[in-house]
Amino acid sequence: FQSLEKPSRIATTYTKTAEVLIVQAEYEQAYQFLSEALLIHRNEQFLYGIAEVNGKLGKLFIARQQYREAISYLLLSIEAGQKRNDQVGAAEAFHDIARCHYQLGETNQAERYLLQSEALAEKYSLKKVQRDVYFTAKEMAIKREQFKKATDYYEKYLVIRDSLFNEEKSNMIAS
Repeated sequence: FQSLEKPSRIATTYTKTAEVLIVQAEYEQAYQFLSEALLIHRNEQFLYGIAEVNGKLGKLFIARQQYREAISYLLLSIEAGQKRNDQVGAAEAFHDIARCHYQLGETNQAERYLLQSEALAEKYSLKKVQRDVYFTAKEMAIKREQFKKATDYYEKYLVIRDSLFNEEKSNMIAS
């Protein structure tokens, strides 16, 4: 890795390597690569990289079911992203934080972050985030035995899911 010219390229390579390791459940190695990438981005004062790697660390700890640690990294991701007005990253991180609180049984906190994610996703037409938010909201409504609300969220989820599917198919046909 050291043969790469720019520190940012090294950090990107570390991050991509960690993503593969997370899928393979090699969490310790993934953590080491992400930690190195984060150190490089901090030294370079590269806010996008800091936000991205903290988000990946959050996802790593979600995969390990260590939700408190995940929340800490996701909040750091949002903080760095806000300095560069990254609304997409914030919407995704708010959703991930909501899922963590939901897994911890903290439904009020989960709902608070889910609403923040939903607001950003709708404002910036982030369909994939909207899809995920509606699915999570459906799960939360079922848990609270709010079945009408769950049905409404599930219908919204299906509309967005089908829209994304149709867009993907149209893009495939066009290319």
